[in-house]
Amino acid sequence: MNSYNEVRQALDPVVGVPFKELSKLLGINLPADPRRRRQAGGDLVEALLEIAKNSIPKPDLVRLGTEVKTIPLNTLSRPREWTKITSFNADATKNEEDFRRSSVYGKLRSILFVPVMKVDNAKPDFWYLRPPFLWLPTDDQLARFEVDYDFFRGAVIKSDWARLSARFGGYLTLNTSSDKTAGVGAERKGRAWWLKANVTREICDQNLWPREAMVSRKTANQSTVD
Repeated sequence: MNSYNEVRQALDPVVGVPFKELSKLLGINLPADPRRRRQAGGDLVEALLEIAKNSIPKPDLVRLGTEVKTIPLNTLSRPREWTKITSFNADATKNEEDFRRSSVYGKLRSILFVPVMKVDNAKPDFWYLRPPFLWLPTDDQLARFEVDYDFFRGAVIKSDWARLSARFGGYLTLNTSSDKTAGVGAERKGRAWWLKANVTREICDQNLWPREAMVSRKTANQSTVD
């Protein structure tokens, strides 16, 4: 993909098409295993945008310097879950100079979000895509991510593995990236960087229903003044 126009041309025609029909067009089988069901949206979007499945540090849309992430929504158009950003490497994080030169910053700086409407969370046949939007984090958001990054990087430097947990981090956090971590030592668990749901809600406020967000902020400000 060489431009965002090409991205929209690939995605816009299938907005609203149930996954049951879309998967047949793309020759992709929807996973029956509930543990893999959440991957269905990502698999379809990767096929539509011709994104190779890999773990290289480059952006999904290399020429645009942009990551592509699906964001599952419930029937109220609210995010259903956290958003995985990229895998976590303790040694690499320890050797990074700061947040602005980190691998996770490279993934966060520009993201094309593709909302997936999950009418029934247990039936991917009837899920469908909504129009995508480009998200560029604000200075305030980046500052909050940096606080969380510094916390986890500090824990790595001190080998404080217990703090590399989703119990910490207000916006950007770490969580195990595999369901095969039972019995594995804390220092050897596979982890990934994730955006918490409060961040994805904020992103949706900015991009899916900005007028509603503006009204809410105005009401909150008036209440403060009163």
